[in-house]
Amino acid sequence: MRQIPTPVDDAAEVFALCISNIADQALKERLEAITVNITAAALGYLQQGQIRQLYSIPPINLPDDAIVAGNVTKGELKKTYSDHMAAKKKPARAIYDSTGLQPVQGREIVASNGYVLRLSAVFSL
Repeated sequence: MRQIPTPVDDAAEVFALCISNIADQALKERLEAITVNITAAALGYLQQGQIRQLYSIPPINLPDDAIVAGNVTKGELKKTYSDHMAAKKKPARAIYDSTGLQPVQGREIVASNGYVLRLSAVFSL
């Protein structure tokens, strides 16, 4: 198993940066309202990582239109990640790049809950 460094960025700060330039104000407010969910999930994710049991985090096998936190759908979280975390020239991209965890053979480091995530992003619900 490939070992990777533990994320050092604060999940709430990363999430805030990620959603900082979302133009749709209603979506942005709904995402801001789930910051507590993101930080709680990040803590759980880190705890599972410390005991080397990330594999035990169950996937969210729901359709993209399913509400997964607050009033936010799985699809909206996936789109937030791809459009505002992983997208080049976005504020949170610097955090994405700072990990140095580039895709291996075209695949991201961790895939969980039905969508791609990076440990630095900590988008595990």
